[in-house]
Amino acid sequence: MVSGTGRHRSALGRLKYLARFIFGPVGVPSSTWARISDLALFATLILALLLQWYAAEHVCRHVLLAGGQENIGRVDGQLILAGNGSGIGSLTWELRRQECGWPYFITTTLDPIRANWVMDGEGSSGRIDVVPDEHPIGPLIQQIVSNHGNAAVSKASLSPGRTSVYWTSLLFGTSLCWLGLFLAIRVIMVFSRVGFLLQRGYAGSMKARRSLQGRCPSCGYNLDGLDFAAKCPECGALLW
Repeated sequence: MVSGTGRHRSALGRLKYLARFIFGPVGVPSSTWARISDLALFATLILALLLQWYAAEHVCRHVLLAGGQENIGRVDGQLILAGNGSGIGSLTWELRRQECGWPYFITTTLDPIRANWVMDGEGSSGRIDVVPDEHPIGPLIQQIVSNHGNAAVSKASLSPGRTSVYWTSLLFGTSLCWLGLFLAIRVIMVFSRVGFLLQRGYAGSMKARRSLQGRCPSCGYNLDGLDFAAKCPECGALLW
């Protein structure tokens, strides 16, 4: 009868063997499995870094930070904010931030302030668009955004802002991609190793059966009457 302690040690031993089988003897140069594991570890790190670089360049989204609609007036030829129901037109503006990266955004850049307006019956393009620097409405839009309560919004201008890099997001994103890629490779390696061991075991059992049946272990040639032959006459395999 196996005691509880014995069963615990047996289960722990199986878990240790399974862990060695999956993760391999990494660091033992004489092991082919260890060399493949080390190569996969390094290759997936490089691939994870390349994926993060590609995401920072091409996987981007524009997030709305702020926006609003204001009435416009004119005093002494200069455009100003007017009260509700008064003025010569209206102004609609918005500010978006470009966020690039996956699975977390790595870089952020403030987009130029975009707006459309109607003054004295004449408007802009009819859709929210980038405001030319030399347009007379530019200073008014800049004033509106500068007085916004959000500190990030108040720093915006009519031209693109500076790009900020979030190193923590880069570290976590790279680690997550690296882990996912490495585990995917390890699954393939484990199944390949299982297939190799099964194939080797099947080949060994077949050779043993052939030997017991008096046939060549390599090709299965019938060796009746050739008890003292050193080689198989069919394939040339050594019999001793």
